[in-house]
Amino acid sequence: IIPKTISNSLISLSIDFTVKLWDLSTGELKNTLLFDAAPTKISYFENNDKILIPKTDNSLYLVPCSSIQKGKLEGGEFYLGHSAWVVSSLELSNKTQIATAARDFRIKIWDIETTVCLMTIKDHLCRVNWIIEPINDLLVSCSSDLTIKTFDVKTGECKLSIEDGTESVFEIQKIDKQTSEQIAIASKKSPKLSNIMSNLNLSQNQSRTITEPYHSET
Repeated sequence: IIPKTISNSLISLSIDFTVKLWDLSTGELKNTLLFDAAPTKISYFENNDKILIPKTDNSLYLVPCSSIQKGKLEGGEFYLGHSAWVVSSLELSNKTQIATAARDFRIKIWDIETTVCLMTIKDHLCRVNWIIEPINDLLVSCSSDLTIKTFDVKTGECKLSIEDGTESVFEIQKIDKQTSEQIAIASKKSPKLSNIMSNLNLSQNQSRTITEPYHSET
């Protein structure tokens, strides 16, 4: 990732238990942070200027970018509660909470300042692969249980469950940042488009098979 507050720099992670800060112009290594377990992913939270680093011991470490710039593990917070690797995370639009998704089939909402887990969502039947917040207070998740689900961030209520039916969904992303009406769906075979927002009038227990055309056959 490229943090906005550390000019001309790149942050990387490795299974050698390190997170490294590099100079983009010269390729020079600036600093190295050594962890007690391998980091699995980096998420940059621009509003708080912090980096969330999940690790293979199932913990999460939220550290200020300034700590990485100094090369010291200081000023960070640990989040404990998942029983498997965290594979997706994001800073929510309210700027006070983060959401994480893990291989333990769970989605969790955390308070950034206190590190308290405010909510655990258990609707998926297999690992949760990705989460996004296309509009305020609406969380969209995809899972290896062949579903895409939407949840109310404030209550945890499942608003919509869409069944692909044939293949695991590995990633979802917003298409239009202005309207947020469409998301792209990456599955094992090929990407698709789905209009999530137009289906929010469906009842909680109703689902539909996605029939939108593929972007590509490759």
